[in-house]
Amino acid sequence: MILNGSYTATVDRTTDSIATVLVESEGHTVAQYEVDVADLPDGAGEGSVLTARFVDSSLTNMDYNPDETDYRQKKAQQRFDRLSTRLCER
Repeated sequence: MILNGSYTATVDRTTDSIATVLVESEGHTVAQYEVDVADLPDGAGEGSVLTARFVDSSLTNMDYNPDETDYRQKKAQQRFDRLSTRLCER
């Protein structure tokens, strides 16, 4: 799949110098990119949601989306809380 335009992406994991960014389309991961941690937008880290822009599958720009990051983190925590509650407590 050739990527052109803007996509939602998530910083999946980081090492000392490399960040793995998963690119989404229609709710599915369609690509994985490794970028220098130093090239991530200010404030972005593991779990951050980004808007990633591509031209012919070349990553040209990333913007950090703190509102979507917060929303997804809260939804994940709610799911975890629901799953960790005993059935008799529901």
